[in-house]
Amino acid sequence: MAAKPTAIECVLLTWHGTVLCAGTGGELTQESLDAPDSLARAARLTLVSPVDPSFADLVPIADEALRLESNDLGNAAAKRAADGRGYTFLRETRYLCAQREDPHVGWDREQPGHWERFLPVPVSFLSKLAALTQQPLIDPASGELIPAGAVAFKSDFLLSIGAYQIDLTQGHPLFLFEPGAKGNATRGAVVIVQGNKVTAFAPWAEDPKKDPQRIWLRNVGHTPGNIHGPAGQPADAYDQDAAVLKCAEMLYFPPAFVERAHREFFVKKAWTRRPRLGYTTSHITAKRANGCYMFLARGLEGLLFDARGVYKDWGYLTVCNTFPAGLTQQGDRYFLDAAVMNAAPLLAGDFMVFYNGNLQSYYHWVAEGIISLFLLQKLMHGRASVVLPAGLEAIAKVPYRDSLKLFSFGDYDLSFSDAPVVRLERATWVDPVYLAEDFPEHILREFQAAATAAIGPQREPLRLYVERTHNRGVANAQEVRDSLERLGFMTVRLEDLPLLEQARLFANAEFIVATHGAGLSNLIFAPPSARIIELTPDSEMRPFFWFLSQKLGQEYGMLPCPSEGGQFNGNLQVDVKKLMRLFNMLENA
Repeated sequence: MAAKPTAIECVLLTWHGTVLCAGTGGELTQESLDAPDSLARAARLTLVSPVDPSFADLVPIADEALRLESNDLGNAAAKRAADGRGYTFLRETRYLCAQREDPHVGWDREQPGHWERFLPVPVSFLSKLAALTQQPLIDPASGELIPAGAVAFKSDFLLSIGAYQIDLTQGHPLFLFEPGAKGNATRGAVVIVQGNKVTAFAPWAEDPKKDPQRIWLRNVGHTPGNIHGPAGQPADAYDQDAAVLKCAEMLYFPPAFVERAHREFFVKKAWTRRPRLGYTTSHITAKRANGCYMFLARGLEGLLFDARGVYKDWGYLTVCNTFPAGLTQQGDRYFLDAAVMNAAPLLAGDFMVFYNGNLQSYYHWVAEGIISLFLLQKLMHGRASVVLPAGLEAIAKVPYRDSLKLFSFGDYDLSFSDAPVVRLERATWVDPVYLAEDFPEHILREFQAAATAAIGPQREPLRLYVERTHNRGVANAQEVRDSLERLGFMTVRLEDLPLLEQARLFANAEFIVATHGAGLSNLIFAPPSARIIELTPDSEMRPFFWFLSQKLGQEYGMLPCPSEGGQFNGNLQVDVKKLMRLFNMLENA
């Protein structure tokens, strides 16, 4: 059954951004939308289109030819322009024409051209625009005030609201909330959706006490072109083809196993996804933003945002246990009081943001954060800065200051702040920074060589058995310890050793046996000739240390072990016979 035709009341926009109006004497003129009473005086026409009435003011009129009725324009036919952008209107043998400099509009062209194109726009949509302009708004891209009425139609049927550009030929935006809307929406907020693009406008309040402002911390981190600097200008971006960022094709070998079941464990119980094997290329980018804000509150460290939303580490909002003052959650949305942003101290200069909400983890700090800092220092030009939350050492046993002092392969300023949010004049970071597999192989190897030079002279080769005293300890610890010590292994516990001593142990290691845990982060200090056996719970395969060893060229073996209660953090029961077989395989590799 054919769709029932829908009559849609429209006005016409010209190709260069004016509204077609009808005078009292029947003459046609063009005026800007902000001219007095321009919408009331706009020439009306009724288009007949097979569009569902519920969506008539939301979708573009896509018919090739349109039937129209108009007291202002007379009988005419409309046909979509050859380039698909707008329509040409024909009456008898003449086309409707609206030139840019001439306010007069008439039927005085024999051949259609770009100056004859018009776009029918539903009156209901323009009414929403008129309502939108009744109060000043905050541009979400720049924080700039948009005065009431600051809506402009531009050439080629583009509509601008502040820095936001709407292509009306691609669809009329859907206004989820209109000014003064009630319910769960922020009072007076407007959310506009067009295709897969979403933006939000916040109301401007001269007196924050009367109308508290909130910023919606939306996830915009993976939307191109969403990082802005002052006045809505796109932020600078490093060239993604820079040599330091390039990842050469990498060949991932599976670990060494002593039986087929262990191979199946490696693939079937892999963390989040099947592990990469064979030839592959990682991708890493560098990003830069001006005037952005950064959380230093615990659990959200390194999260970057502005009035548009969050563009680094949004996911940490969803797992944060304790929000700082001013940050609230409503359903699946997160809001921050603008007062928190207003109180944020401005830190001048270039800042390298190399950490995330896992700042309290030794693994994430050493194997991801420090490597990111090393990479950023190779990208930055001139002196750069680092800011960390104050009192870090009091809440986590991670050698922050020692590691930055020992591995500061560049010139930077280190400062600490106790503010929950700071504003950075310029920020640069690499994305992603969550897994060692994402870093270019040459960066990890350069870091390993630089770290070895910083650590000091080489000692006699060591064989290390890294024992844990909590989470994933070894139930038959004495049996394992005795078996390895007979092969020349030295048993070490890393929890209480200074970073420099841990780094020196691994830098001189020729063979390392360790249970899965943060101590294996020190593999980044071990030489390419080192051989590694990871004792891991057989409940789940987490590939972090295998990634490191692959990039560093180390021989790597994995021994899945039953864990207490089948829990990932339970104590392991190590089969010593299988451990010895795996050791012999790697020693002779």
